[in-house]
Amino acid sequence: ITSGKKVDLESRIVPGELVRFVDGIVGSQPEIWQTTVLRTELLDSSLMAVDVSINAKELGQQQSGTAVLILSRAGGGWKLTGIELFEVR
Repeated sequence: ITSGKKVDLESRIVPGELVRFVDGIVGSQPEIWQTTVLRTELLDSSLMAVDVSINAKELGQQQSGTAVLILSRAGGGWKLTGIELFEVR
């Protein structure tokens, strides 16, 4: 995320999903982005909900909070497919 490069972000996200999120990250190019997994819940064999804590520094401002990310199994790994909750301020 800290690279701010669209191609780096898109490689970790299901194609066509979260376009506004990617554009926002590319536009702000965070200086710091630390994600800590708090809890995971397997929703089915190919879908997982992940509660995370995020500490970021964007545009010189420190921000922190929590998010619930939805990951889907893709090509032997996991990719971000949705964001259910994002409360980073």
